[in-house]
Amino acid sequence: MDYEEKINRITIHPSLFNIINQISTTEPYKDDNSTMLFTDSSKTEIGTVCVYHALENGIKVLEWKGKLEKFHTVFQAELLGLKEAIIRASQGNEITKV
Repeated sequence: MDYEEKINRITIHPSLFNIINQISTTEPYKDDNSTMLFTDSSKTEIGTVCVYHALENGIKVLEWKGKLEKFHTVFQAELLGLKEAIIRASQGNEITKV
């Protein structure tokens, strides 16, 4: 099998792609009592920032923020936020979802 073979055309027209069946809109974590960590990053004219929030039973118990320089990308900021969230998750003995 040639894995380098190029596809000559799109196999399905974008308007026929059923996005509803591809994205879950349910909240599987709603009744979960584990600690959950959520990350977010953004870029403005003054720099790039990342943040994570720790939620326990749906209540925010911790927030961490990091500021990067202008030349950093949102992707780099998101990776930093994930790294810090994983470090936080590994420090406790409870079940944590990142």
